[in-house]
Amino acid sequence: MSEWGWCFSSEGVKDIVQDFVCSMKLDTPFKNGRPGRDWIYGFLPRHPDITPRKTEQPSFSRAAEECPEVIAHWFELLDNILTTASMKDMPYQIYNANKSGFVTDPKSQVVLATKGSKRVNQHIGRSDKEQITLNCSGSASGKVRTLCTRV
Repeated sequence: MSEWGWCFSSEGVKDIVQDFVCSMKLDTPFKNGRPGRDWIYGFLPRHPDITPRKTEQPSFSRAAEECPEVIAHWFELLDNILTTASMKDMPYQIYNANKSGFVTDPKSQVVLATKGSKRVNQHIGRSDKEQITLNCSGSASGKVRTLCTRV
């Protein structure tokens, strides 16, 4: 679930356990039905497939673009366009550009995620914080241009 942007911090997991204990009216040694810090330390070794990880914060649209089907479809479209334009053998005419924004005070947190997850995403909305934007473009022949701005 963490790769889909649904992450639970240790406190979130304890909230879920507390809700379950209270709704089922279970008798536990937990104060007010809520497990303490020591419970998490015991929980993690019992579930070796779960590990604490620091989240990344891609936008929702960026996270959706990482779907393998979307990427494969994009390369099919690119191949069709390059074939139609007779540009497959002209790398100096083929450019790609990308813009990345880096927030100066990201609020990533440590959450519990499946071991081996490539990314642990935390979807964020609009950010009103200052950020640095880097615009890069490069041709398939290796020519590169960059522009950096602070907003």
